[in-house]
Amino acid sequence: MKALIVRRAAERDAEEARDWYEEEAELGEAFVDELGAAMSRLRSLSERFPEVRPGIRRSLMNRFPYAIYFSVRSDAVVVLAILHQRRGPGTLHRRLSDEEAV
Repeated sequence: MKALIVRRAAERDAEEARDWYEEEAELGEAFVDELGAAMSRLRSLSERFPEVRPGIRRSLMNRFPYAIYFSVRSDAVVVLAILHQRRGPGTLHRRLSDEEAV
């Protein structure tokens, strides 16, 4: 199983989503549990998820309308963003542009 690297921006995405779900519907813990299950799938099945642009793959969470965007290296899966599916493609584009600038 590959290592999992979660970029700081993706950690912030997850924290914001968890906080929102906890405040609105007391589902923060359920969100975290589902995210953990999704991350486990990334580590073991990373190549099975569709490529949405060169080098970037996407996994959809089952219970929540969020997408996990990641890249696959030989030794690790790198999570770049965890975004609500209603966010426009510009959000992902900006995030990836910021990532390349680092």
